[in-house]
Amino acid sequence: MNTRKLPNRLSRFLPAVIILFGLCIVAALFLNRRIETRQSAEWESIVYSGSATNFQSSIEIAGDGPFVAQVRNALALLSVFDPRAYAFLTSQVERIQNSDRSFAGVYERTRTVHLSKTNAMYSVTWCASALAHEAYHFKQWAEAAQRSRTDFQAAELEAFKYQISVMKRIRAPRYEIDYVRASDGLHGDVNGDGKYDWEDFSKINW
Repeated sequence: MNTRKLPNRLSRFLPAVIILFGLCIVAALFLNRRIETRQSAEWESIVYSGSATNFQSSIEIAGDGPFVAQVRNALALLSVFDPRAYAFLTSQVERIQNSDRSFAGVYERTRTVHLSKTNAMYSVTWCASALAHEAYHFKQWAEAAQRSRTDFQAAELEAFKYQISVMKRIRAPRYEIDYVRASDGLHGDVNGDGKYDWEDFSKINW
């Protein structure tokens, strides 16, 4: 067999291979665009038709009218754009309650995410990602029930990483994602003494 002829033979097929590769990329981009368009249409039909008001979820929502409506919109958003995150949320959380501050009630008998108006009403994407963040804390607690209070920074950074992944899938604005990404995980240490305790908790206002 004359191997010297192989490069010439292969070069004949190279343009066709390049064209085929380009067509595959175009087809993939077109399919992705079709999926995004379908998701957007589904989301818009939920919100603008007002059906999110009646969005059914296994999670109980406690708060005034605007709070309940915003949380339902956030849950609907997750269910459309990030079904896996929505399924995870419903597996971890039983109740979402409007409170003065936002936190995961890991000590409570009913697994409750306490959500402030500041976090809930800022935007629907922020509300959805905040719920995802707090739900992740329940997972952390279940996996490390004896988690030391001194490693709260690592726990927060881990939860922020998950939150950012959800934000990308639900198409949160870039500035919201950048805000979370810039966090050092020490926001809970309000008095700056290097630990997260009840004194810090009492001072949280978000």
